[in-house]
Amino acid sequence: MFPVTRLGSLSLPTPELIIIVFFYLGLSLFERLQKVRGANPDKISNLILVSVFVFIIFGRLAFVLENFNAFLRSPLDIFSLNRDLFDPWLGSAGVVIYFAMTLQKQKLELWGTLDSLAIFFASLALGGSLANIASGSAFGMPSELPIAIELWGAERFPVQFLDAGWNLTCFFVTAVIAKRDLPSGTKFLTLAVLFSIGQIIAHGFRAEGWLLPGGFRADQIIYWIITAGTGWMLIRKLELKNG
Repeated sequence: MFPVTRLGSLSLPTPELIIIVFFYLGLSLFERLQKVRGANPDKISNLILVSVFVFIIFGRLAFVLENFNAFLRSPLDIFSLNRDLFDPWLGSAGVVIYFAMTLQKQKLELWGTLDSLAIFFASLALGGSLANIASGSAFGMPSELPIAIELWGAERFPVQFLDAGWNLTCFFVTAVIAKRDLPSGTKFLTLAVLFSIGQIIAHGFRAEGWLLPGGFRADQIIYWIITAGTGWMLIRKLELKNG
């Protein structure tokens, strides 16, 4: 919808700018909360920054290997700035592997680290949904409702705005519980449950994705599984706290 931001003669991609702003916001909030709690944020901040490079490198290498023959004909395309030449899922897998190895090497506790990063993850999720509004990605199904918006040649359900509103709620909930003394892992799991529920709802209105028998989308099934798993872990942690 607003794919380009013009600053004089300079044209910048709006979605990427939004992601960068919310990445910085999330990192700044994480570091501030760590200092309030009397903890040194440097180790985890460095982990986040290196993870960005791991994500980019793994995602591009994965895409290159998946399309190896095409890159053989034009090897310089490996270094292209085209963001479509990228596999986000395998890029994310690379980050998870690097994250786990670094936690083990630096002897950082998993759940405590994830709790401290909850506000950062919430900021990224909100930035991602706002970036979808700017780019027109993750668009909704055709709709005749009064709230429909014109996008890609049709009147569509404004699912990007629904998603952004939900993720804004997730961000505020995470910010509220960030300073509270809760069982280890509770803050991250609360965010994970809320975010996954939002994705289940959002994917029900999206025009994209693999439609399964019964009207469900494949992504919804994945998020149902994530919601069930994280919800069960959250309940178990709260039960252990209450004895």
